[in-house]
Formats: sequence, structure tokens, C-alpha cells
Amino acid sequence: MVQPQPPRALARATEFRSRYRGTLMLIGLGLMLPLSLIELAVGHVFPWKLAWLLTGAAVALWLRSRERPPSKLAGVLSASLLTVLGPVSIALGSPSFVELATIGAMPLVAAVLFIGSFEVVLAIAIAGWVANTALFATQGWPAHDVVSVSARLGASSVVMALASYWHRRMRRIDRELEREQAQALRLSETRRAQAERLAIVGRLASGVAHEVNNPMAWVKANVSQLEAHVSGKAPLPQADLVELLDETRQGIDRVNQIVADLKSYARDETDVIEPVDLEELVRHTARLAAVRLPSNATLKLEFEPALPKVQANARKLSQIMLNLLINAGDAVEPQAHAASISVVARRDGERVLVRVDDTGAGVPPEAMSRLFEPFFTTKAPGKGTGLGLALSREYADAFGASLTVANLEPHGASFSLSLAVGG
Repeated sequence: MVQPQPPRALARATEFRSRYRGTLMLIGLGLMLPLSLIELAVGHVFPWKLAWLLTGAAVALWLRSRERPPSKLAGVLSASLLTVLGPVSIALGSPSFVELATIGAMPLVAAVLFIGSFEVVLAIAIAGWVANTALFATQGWPAHDVVSVSARLGASSVVMALASYWHRRMRRIDRELEREQAQALRLSETRRAQAERLAIVGRLASGVAHEVNNPMAWVKANVSQLEAHVSGKAPLPQADLVELLDETRQGIDRVNQIVADLKSYARDETDVIEPVDLEELVRHTARLAAVRLPSNATLKLEFEPALPKVQANARKLSQIMLNLLINAGDAVEPQAHAASISVVARRDGERVLVRVDDTGAGVPPEAMSRLFEPFFTTKAPGKGTGLGLALSREYADAFGASLTVANLEPHGASFSLSLAVGG
């Protein structure tokens, strides 16, 4: 059994977040590095500040090289280290007014980069507040100025932490909303598919009644003969009696088969994708479709010997084949002469190709491009829902198959279903 593959969007988004943080850090450090090199050349910056920039560049390159963000512990430690190194490197040198004025904003910039990670932002906020407060306390400022600056830094740290926390809450709410919407969409699709299946069952009803009446008529007539035989009014030879019972059994088996086919098609099942015996499935579906095909149509089935199993969902593949056969029957029904419907299955490399051909009028050229659109139909009002072919292509896509259509010469249509070979 093939398990559904997880969506790749989440992996791509995770990789993007990790790399864009590193890219933005490199851009910011790249803008600061030339200025720091010039200051170093004229003696206005000490190697400690340059070491801080190079450490930041190393962390940025590390983030860019990863397909996934680092662990929470690694993120907290690296962010805290860079946040503390900034004020420390400035304190070890000769801080200018500009550096003192801007260093307090560095934690805020870092928090914006990591806004989605509450733990990292909290570490940046705390480390930035402690390190910057210590930096200003070493500059000989009056105590009340240091306290005032520290209070402002503390307030900005609280705002950063709260913003990150609320951002994380909103992301969780958004994910829950997306899950609910996806579940509602899946439920809607399931109900739509079930409605189409039941609509087809309704269209089959008249044909089923006819098919059931025929064997039941045999059974009724045979029971009457058996009743006459038992009562002694019309004794039957042993050979005729055996033949009569055999015909009765065949009639009952035919009714059971029709009911079983109809129940199998109408019931809802899980969407398991697994190797399916195509020949058995098509023959089963053809028996069900036969009750709906017009009397002027001859259905031919042709299978390549030793045809491999195909990878599909049995219920959905059965509905695809039933849709195609009923559509073919509707296409040839208006013809006064004998018509033909054929199903040919053969191997085509690593795939199996199933063709359903009919000798009807074909698909009008103007309708060809819209044939698989939901609610589009070329049939007369009341003959179709316009969902059969749309669902058939949707089902085919779901298990890696493809459904196409082409007109035949001189007339008729051909639907081709290409399926992957199963295990």
C-alpha cells in the first residue's frame, strides 16, 4: 500500500525562514563591516568590534547553510551570545555617542528576524537588557540616567517578548483555521463525490429493474413448472427437472450479482491506494454498466495477456470506468444502427493504458477544452449532472493516473486512462 506523501509547502517555508534570516543578517553586517574597517584603519575601532561582526557573519552563514532552523537551544545560545557580544565589544573599546545611541536598537532588530521563535526573542530581550544596562553603567553616567535608560530598555524588551508570544499564538490560530478549512473542503468533496455516485445509481435504476425482471421471470415460470411437477399435474423427466433447477439457480445468481454490484459501487470506502486487478475491476464494472447501455450497443472487452496490477484506489477507479461506459452508452444511444463500445487494456512501458472507445458522434470541437470542467455537459437536460468527467479526472490525478479524450475518425470518441503499474 502506498502511503500519501506529506505536503512539501511546510518544508519549503521552513527552509526559507532559516535562509532569509541568515541573508538579512549578512546584508546588515555587510553594510556595517566596511565602516568598521575604515574606523579600524584610523584607530577609532578596536579589534573586539570587528570580532563581533565576524562572529555575526559566521552565524549568518551557518543559518543560510541549513535547510531547517537550528534547535531551540542552539538558537537561544547563539542569539544570546551575539546580543551580549555587541555591548561587550563596544565597552572594551572607546564607545562613541553614535555607538551608544544605536546599540540599544540591536536587540530589537534581532527580535524582528526571529519573531516567530518566542524562546529566542525572549533570550535576546533579556540578554540585550542586561548587557546594555551594564554597558551604560560603565560609562560614568549618573545613576538616575542609567536607571532611566535601563527602564526604557526593559520596556522595549517586554514589548518584544509579548509581540513574539502573540505572533506565535496567531500562527497557531491560523494553522487551526487552515486545518478546519481543509477538513471542511475534504468533507465537501466527499459529499460531492457521493452525490455523483448516487446520481449514477439513480440513472442505473431503470436498467437494474429490467435486468432483475428478466431472471425473476425465469424463476417464476420455473417455480410454476416445479409446482405442477410436485402436485403430479405435469410430471417432468429427471433430466428436465435438473435443467429446470439449474436455470432457476442461474436466475437467482444473476439477481444476486446485480444487487452485489450495485451495493459495491454505491457504498463509501476509504481512499486506499494499492495494487488493483484491472481486468477483474473492469469486468465487474462492465456488468454493472451493461444494465444502462442501450439495446443497440455491443460492449467488447479486450485485455492484454498477463496484464499487471495497477496502482489505484479501487472504488475511484471503478467510478471512473463506470462514468466512461455510461457516457459511451449515452453517446451511441441516438443511433438507429448497431453501435459499438470497446474497452481495451494493454501495457505501455511502466504504465497500463485503458481506452474506452465508442462509435457515437464524438465530442464537439468547441466543447473539447471544457469537457472536464465541473457542471459542464453536452448532454440534454436531465441526462447528466456535469460532474462525472470532472470527478473522473480528479480521481485519476489523486492516484497518479491521467485521463484524456480525443475524437476518432470518421466518428466517435476515445477516452484514455493511463495508470501506473502496481506492486
